Amino acid sequence: MARCWWGAEVVPYHASFVTLTSNRYLGEAGAALDRADGSEAARAAARAESWAPWSTDALERQADAALLFGNDAAAREIYTRAIAKDSGD
Repeated sequence: MARCWWGAEVVPYHASFVTLTSNRYLGEAGAALDRADGSEAARAAARAESWAPWSTDALERQADAALLFGNDAAAREIYTRAIAKDSGD
């Protein structure tokens, strides 16, 4: 079996990049929510979820954005997905 000598070094950098990118979009979503900019919050939260699909933080921000639009049903559905994803939180 072939081994990559650099594999052990690349994986932590990749994980760090993914985490930083996701956190950047989560921060953008949070700032947009603070400005009551639901469109930007939803966009940034969706991008954060694409970088860290295991995270419930992005779903929470998407639901908060739905609430800004007055879409209670969508917010409820998104919060339900977040709870199902991490029921121990």
